[in-house]
Amino acid sequence: MIKRWMSMLAALCLTACFAAGMAEDAGAQYEAALEHYLNGNYASALTLAQEAAGSGSAEAMNMLGVMYRDGLGAEKDMDAAKGWFEQSAALGYTAAMAGLGILYEEIGDYAAAIGWYEQAIAHGHDVQHHLNRVRAAMPPEPTPAPTAAPDAEERYRQAYALYQEKKYDEALPLVQQLAQEGHRAGMGMLGIMLHYGLGVQKDPAAAKGWYEKSAALGSTSAMAGLGRLCEDAGDYAGAIGWYEQAAAHGYDVQERLNRVRAAMAAARTPEPTPEPTPEPTPEPTAEPTAAPAEARYEKGRLYFEQGLYRQAQAQLQQAAALDHPKAMILLGRIEQDGLAGTVPHNGEAVTWYERAAKLGDVEAMVLAAGLYAEKNGSHLKYDPQKARMWYEAAADAGDTDAMIELAFLYEVGRYGEENTGMARTWFERAAALGSTRAMSCLGARHEGLFGTDGVYEESTELAAGWYEKAAALGDASAMSDLGWLYMYTDYARARGWFEQAIVHGYHDARRSLDTLNARRPEEAAAYDARYGEPPVYTPPGKEAYEQAYGLYMERRYEEALPLFMQAAQAGNAAACYYLGDMYRSGYGVTADLETAIAWFERAKAYPVQLEASLVNIGVHIAGARRELADQTIWPQAWEAYLAGDYAAAFPLMEQAALEGSVQAMFFMGYMYSYGQGVEVNYPYALECFEWAAGQGHARAMAEVGAICLYGRGMSRSDMKLASDWFAKAINTGRDGYACYELGRMYIGGQWVLPDRKLAASLLKEAAQAEYVIPGDNTAQLALIALNDPRLSGPEEQEWDDDDGGHGGGYTPVIVADEEERCASCRGTGKDDCLQCHGKGYYDCGGCTNGTNPCRRCNSGYINGVRCGDCGGDGRVSCSSCWGSGKRECTSCDDGKRDCTYCGGDGRR
Repeated sequence: MIKRWMSMLAALCLTACFAAGMAEDAGAQYEAALEHYLNGNYASALTLAQEAAGSGSAEAMNMLGVMYRDGLGAEKDMDAAKGWFEQSAALGYTAAMAGLGILYEEIGDYAAAIGWYEQAIAHGHDVQHHLNRVRAAMPPEPTPAPTAAPDAEERYRQAYALYQEKKYDEALPLVQQLAQEGHRAGMGMLGIMLHYGLGVQKDPAAAKGWYEKSAALGSTSAMAGLGRLCEDAGDYAGAIGWYEQAAAHGYDVQERLNRVRAAMAAARTPEPTPEPTPEPTPEPTAEPTAAPAEARYEKGRLYFEQGLYRQAQAQLQQAAALDHPKAMILLGRIEQDGLAGTVPHNGEAVTWYERAAKLGDVEAMVLAAGLYAEKNGSHLKYDPQKARMWYEAAADAGDTDAMIELAFLYEVGRYGEENTGMARTWFERAAALGSTRAMSCLGARHEGLFGTDGVYEESTELAAGWYEKAAALGDASAMSDLGWLYMYTDYARARGWFEQAIVHGYHDARRSLDTLNARRPEEAAAYDARYGEPPVYTPPGKEAYEQAYGLYMERRYEEALPLFMQAAQAGNAAACYYLGDMYRSGYGVTADLETAIAWFERAKAYPVQLEASLVNIGVHIAGARRELADQTIWPQAWEAYLAGDYAAAFPLMEQAALEGSVQAMFFMGYMYSYGQGVEVNYPYALECFEWAAGQGHARAMAEVGAICLYGRGMSRSDMKLASDWFAKAINTGRDGYACYELGRMYIGGQWVLPDRKLAASLLKEAAQAEYVIPGDNTAQLALIALNDPRLSGPEEQEWDDDDGGHGGGYTPVIVADEEERCASCRGTGKDDCLQCHGKGYYDCGGCTNGTNPCRRCNSGYINGVRCGDCGGDGRVSCSSCWGSGKRECTSCDDGKRDCTYCGGDGRR
């Protein structure tokens, strides 16, 4: 593990050198050395680095330290490495300070490693996670294990119940007694009460002491509490250290980490300019702070997640100009998939990925390599040598997936003849770093699933050895592979491994066990008679969850709450989901959307889904975020908009929209469309309107129609598409503006068949519609249109096909307001609804019968390893409908709340 981090930091240090200012001669030599290093020409790199170091390049000295420490281009020599690192560090090069930390960490001198890491951090180099790791590796002071009283757990449950009921005064003496006895959870709870002043006066110092005692015994919540104490005190480095330690032990503190890192970046300022000297010298240029880049990236990421790719691109390009590698990766994804309305272009994508890779981003290295390894790539030449270069750079940084991809490339002969020996080397290197995927690959090759070329001995024992190593690390798919290994030779072993996989939540193992029993029924019957039925997956906290669920269904929410809490603390995802639902809806607790979101996120974090309802957890999270934005940000935005203060309204609209507020997204589009508080930008407006329209906002549909009708920001108008959007807006919400525009189209026969009666009906409806937007003159325009002479006169009046129209003979479907709906036809299936094909409900758009070919493998195997998604049969349950063949209703998910879209059955 140390070597993995060592290599990763080495790559980061070297790429950081690339961006630093350097003297002209030494700089050119160093750049040449770096190019040779990245291409794997270490001997040449060593020679060039020595020349640059002789010219005084601190970056080259650091490179020499790395190469002598890791044995690249020269024999490994820790003394030489230490000398070069110290020379570079003496010149103020912070990466060399970090390099010395890695060197001392590798030889086991943790005290010296901590000293150099702290020195690097003091000079602005981000190696906090290395420092945390070394501190964790230092042997702890021996302390006697506390002995808990026999009734401690019972007293803790009593204290916890009082705490949940906010009876802090009654809980305090129980908690204090437990803490004095050394009860881990009791000490943590006392820390919380002292931290926040619950039943006792606030005392951060005392809270810190109890938190530390609880954390020393492994309490992740206490680690998180220490992080919050540091954060409150402005000690961001300390907060990050404790939060990372909590996260490493499985506690979900990602949002807190993001918040502290953003605050830490915002607090950074350029170093002060030195006082002028008698001899005038140029003032040093201050390095740009990380805050602007991070802020632009974060906004671009939010735009990207909402599908507003053009606006995301604009923000991400600004962040990329400030060398933000993650922004470059998202820009590459936009180009690769053509998300901003352009043609997919792998050439442009790889340019962005390589820029990020040269800044040391390992993910970007893997993405660039993957594109170069593709044949028939869009606008990019297949180049296996560049693929190897970037995969090796990522592998040197410790990325095991890159090592595995290199192994596959060697196996299929991308670098000449097939080289199974080199492939095996890369597999074993990844496995040595703990990659269970690599272990399974090696197991499959010893099992004989691939040609060995004499490199792998075909042996059940060797295959089982690799699979068992992966299984010991908790890989349930490796347990299933062991079951298949013994499928035909040892029924008891095969069944035992399948049952272990089931217990670990690997659902496909149930199907594999059924296959085993079907093939060997006599042994299965004998085994059942002796040992009973096979086990099922038992979720953690099952008993408490089942009790809580029963109370929940009886609407006894106050009684269900502590039991759900107990199950959730044990790791029960379904309990987390129901806690989120209770806090969102105010069942048994005061409604609190922020707490609801936190519980939903925690449910989502569990790898094994315990309930079918958790499939749509993302919908619940998005819904809660939208409701929170509608409650907190939207009222401020609307107030500013009504007051005509568009400059103040727009950023508030944007903030609420990026949290999912449909109204805010619509008005953001409206402001882009009409230049309110922002420059007119029809492509941006169209993105916003289309997003809101996708959420069922009728007026947004009408505005999309208007953009198409008048060709705003487009090369030409598209009246057919406009009429479809207007009809959709009318069908969805009887939008007055859509009635007005479509009525006018029916008067003149603009692309639609002229229809005097329908035109008059639509214009009357427009005239009666309430104003939707301040200053909207739809009603006045509709009244003017009603006076059009073509709307009066005898029924047989002739129409002038040349009067401003195309006479296209097309009629969009308009559904009367009183009809029930599926979404477009309101559930009736009338007019052969294009959305539901006349059935009144939606078929799943992803499948026809509830299953799909497995997208991961297409055949059941991936490079000889049985696919973990489909279990080897090449088919999976459809992820859109979960095997039912019909889509879940996205308006209610469960048919509750008198859903008008699904009629209460939870399906469309």
